[in-house]
Amino acid sequence: MENQKQAILAAAKMRFSHFGFAKTTVSEICRDCHISKRTLYQHFRSKNKLITALLASELEYLRSIPQAQEQSGAAPLHRLSQLMQSIGDYLRENYHFINRIKDALPSVTDTPYSSLLEKELTAQIARILSIGQHKNRIRNLDETVAAYIGFNLLQALSSPHFFPGNTEMHTGIDIFINGLARKK
Repeated sequence: MENQKQAILAAAKMRFSHFGFAKTTVSEICRDCHISKRTLYQHFRSKNKLITALLASELEYLRSIPQAQEQSGAAPLHRLSQLMQSIGDYLRENYHFINRIKDALPSVTDTPYSSLLEKELTAQIARILSIGQHKNRIRNLDETVAAYIGFNLLQALSSPHFFPGNTEMHTGIDIFINGLARKK
């Protein structure tokens, strides 16, 4: 049952990535999953509930990234570098999804997904910056502002239209991280 729900979410994400929310029908998602509409509606009462569940699933995935890094016990700058690389990879891999579901919002949720992403991911970056400041590894700065700058840098570098490779992403992250490091 859970596998079927995940398959529906994956098919919906693929459809929404290619065609947007408004141009995707429940029938198309069902056809992609080889299920009936009745089966889909047993999991999600409407297309709006489906996109809401998909967005919640995406945010949950993003929340899991720093948790795995915290368990590694790595230094704050290394954790920040790993987190930013993971965020950058997510933004690049989901570029079309993020940009094409804007037509679903705010009719489905009160807050656009891009705003939810920004809020969640800047908070994660700011949390690591704060830890690094307390450990005297990151220079004193406003971690909220620095996190916002870091997130916007990642958004810019994740655009496949402007930066087709990962080299620019790595370089941008490296420059950002080195600018934060406390000089001895």
